[in-house]
Amino acid sequence: MATKAKRRFKEMRLRSEEKILDAALELFATNGYKNTSISEIAKKADISKGLMYNYFASKNALLRAIVTKAITEGHNLVQHAMEDYASPILELEHLVLDTFEHVKNNFQFWKLLTSLSHQQDIMASVQDLVAEEKKWSIQKGIELFTKLKAPNPRQSAFLLGAAMDGIMLHYIHMGDEYPIDEMAKNLIETFTHPASIHLG
Repeated sequence: MATKAKRRFKEMRLRSEEKILDAALELFATNGYKNTSISEIAKKADISKGLMYNYFASKNALLRAIVTKAITEGHNLVQHAMEDYASPILELEHLVLDTFEHVKNNFQFWKLLTSLSHQQDIMASVQDLVAEEKKWSIQKGIELFTKLKAPNPRQSAFLLGAAMDGIMLHYIHMGDEYPIDEMAKNLIETFTHPASIHLG
């Protein structure tokens, strides 16, 4: 009985954290980080200001939690692609397809996060998280293109990352008008075609 109660409490706490993070992300993205108060976040999340401090100690803690959530989701997608498929070609295909499918299914989150990333004061306060994420992503890309026997795995990793970022940004700005599925297929073809310079 106690275990069931603990599980229910944990689930309620996680739901409350999600509500707070969603409210903070929306307000940070639309009103600006500096112009958003803890009181406004609490009101939007429908939680008391005092109780909110039981979840997050400060605005900066909220911001870091939002960025950490995005990084964790990105890591999970990469790990899934690189661990669950039998060949590096399939890894690359699923990395691209699963990433864009995730963005499509969580469009509002990534749209707000993209808006957040253009605010210099915000990025400065999470630079350590972003720097570690970039280093990790490039390393995973190098590992993938090394398995593909690319002549220059590092260069190929950077190029794939830039192409995926570009497609995602166009989709975020244009929404359903942007042919994201077709672009994903074209990107995969570019990197996996037998004549591709990214294959050994």
